[in-house]
Amino acid sequence: MAKLQGQHTQERLHLRSLHLFGRNRNRVDTPVDGADASQIHASIRWDGSSWLLCDHSRNGTYINGQAIGAHARHVLAPGDTIRFASAASQWRVLDLDPPLPLLLPSDPAQPPIALTGLHLLPDQHVPEAAVYQDQHGQWLHEDADGCHLLNDGDTLCVNQQIWHYVAAMLIEATAPLAALRDTRGGAIKFTFIVSQNEEHVQLRVALGPSLVDLGERSHHYGLLILARQRVFDAQRGFDRYSQGWLGAGQLADMLRIDPKHLNMQLHRARHQISEAVSGNPTLVNFIERRRGELRFGNFAFEIRLGARSEAVFDPGRTHAEPAAHARAAP
Repeated sequence: MAKLQGQHTQERLHLRSLHLFGRNRNRVDTPVDGADASQIHASIRWDGSSWLLCDHSRNGTYINGQAIGAHARHVLAPGDTIRFASAASQWRVLDLDPPLPLLLPSDPAQPPIALTGLHLLPDQHVPEAAVYQDQHGQWLHEDADGCHLLNDGDTLCVNQQIWHYVAAMLIEATAPLAALRDTRGGAIKFTFIVSQNEEHVQLRVALGPSLVDLGERSHHYGLLILARQRVFDAQRGFDRYSQGWLGAGQLADMLRIDPKHLNMQLHRARHQISEAVSGNPTLVNFIERRRGELRFGNFAFEIRLGARSEAVFDPGRTHAEPAAHARAAP
């Protein structure tokens, strides 16, 4: 995202896709002090290939000391200096990267987070929340209370740290990806490989012709419990909207961990899979949440216990198919 820097204050400013400057603090993104500044003095916007500065004022907007002319548009270049009317402060153009959605920290000493994939908050070592993009291009914030759609200006508070969400440019909605398919059109399928004594759980993900082996992780057992609950509910005739939901506290009790540790495990599982599949947006939401509950999402999977297949699940069917037998989560 493009950045300006105040030449006197050294403040760094991250530009929105349409960024307004002026004296009316209720209508602009960055206020301009001075009686000769207009209510809406100037704007900078991304046109798809360049950042354009447009003057809307009575008293002029200046680039490198030269007025650009009323209602004229100027293509910004790195190093340009911008002044609004006779304002003492000037802004210098640092870079002109295309717009990206951002999480701006309330602490100016902390760097902003450019949202390009899955991000764990406050960090990936002790994750308590996640921000990621779904298959429709919408940015979501997930915490222990569920999953929430992010709107421009929303505030996120995690572990006493605060971020403000800044949306990128408005674009036409991306066509939804076909359910259960990756970006190359191949079927997506999870396979749980469980040892006979259930002490080891390995997970593999098939993306069309490709197979990603995620190895053995402690958080895979929690995913296995959710998968088994989905199979059990499907066999009892629950519709696909009702299948597989477990209370977060109930799942934590099954795993003999506290709810905060469970939340961290689930975020780590999401992070591991997101990295393994290069941020495939179809797969990021393989764990679904609603207030106080969670489940394994609408993806095909198989559970293999020892040398046999325990159950095969296809969300496109009304029932799960037990290869030998399927059971509820323990």
